[in-house]
Amino acid sequence: MKILLVENHRVFAETVVKQFLSAHHVTVVGSLAAAHEAASFDAALVDFDLDDGKGDAFVGELRAGGFRGRVIAMSSHAEGNAALMRAGADGVCSKLHFSKIGAVLEPRFDSHAIVFGSQTPPQDVVATLLTTDQLVSVVADGAGGTSHGLEAARAVVDAACAITSTSPAFDAAVWKSALEQVAVTLAARDEGRTTAVIVATDGARVVGASVGDSEAWLIGDDRVRVLTEHQSRKPLLGQAGASVTIFDAVVDHATLLIGSDGLFKYATAEVIAACVRKPAPLEAIARDLADAVRLRGGTLPDDVGLVLVRG
Repeated sequence: MKILLVENHRVFAETVVKQFLSAHHVTVVGSLAAAHEAASFDAALVDFDLDDGKGDAFVGELRAGGFRGRVIAMSSHAEGNAALMRAGADGVCSKLHFSKIGAVLEPRFDSHAIVFGSQTPPQDVVATLLTTDQLVSVVADGAGGTSHGLEAARAVVDAACAITSTSPAFDAAVWKSALEQVAVTLAARDEGRTTAVIVATDGARVVGASVGDSEAWLIGDDRVRVLTEHQSRKPLLGQAGASVTIFDAVVDHATLLIGSDGLFKYATAEVIAACVRKPAPLEAIARDLADAVRLRGGTLPDDVGLVLVRG
């Protein structure tokens, strides 16, 4: 793998390349200017504090330019890693845990997150955030009938980034607390309403928390488990009285599907399960799910935010 290591501490860079990245072709740069001039690469490992600015600026430019490779936040500070993930990094491995970088560069999870929009801009926001020991997936659907719905949905992802940057415990209570804090903040500002589902998996189990009518399912060969079946659909985050529900389940070789109501409101359980069970790449399955709810003219009745996870 060709890796761009954006790190301005020369001794640290030399040490980790020798000890943990020797199987890869690594280019080391210490500044934003040098990073912009780097040749093609498959993955980028990016520190936050650089010689001529902050690493999140480079990450944001990478994503805006269409870079689809893995981008790993590697600051020694949680705040820096959270900023890098908000800018588009899809994983975190702090310098304190760099011996585990292989688990983030070449994860055991196969995942795909995408929003199919029916409006501009879409009100659904999705994310997958990888740590050294778990994958955190997020779907939030900003209430389209309220002002600031998109900002409210983004606040859920921002909260997930902040928590993920601290290498959190594998515990549903972590995500319940995070969503409750988002609820308090949104209600205090009276800025937007949103659904939210946050699911963490270590490959063997899933834990998470939710509120609203976005859903999380585990789809196996012979059964479907609705992780969010007991969630409170209303009030939404941002409304007084919003209640967050937690869940915990064994994966048992199932595929994790998280989606907004743009999918679950318009497709039957049988159609959804049949799509997910296909022996196809997750990108193709996501397209099939969106196609399953398209109207005759090819438009979507609502935004469809999706996360699919195997592994």
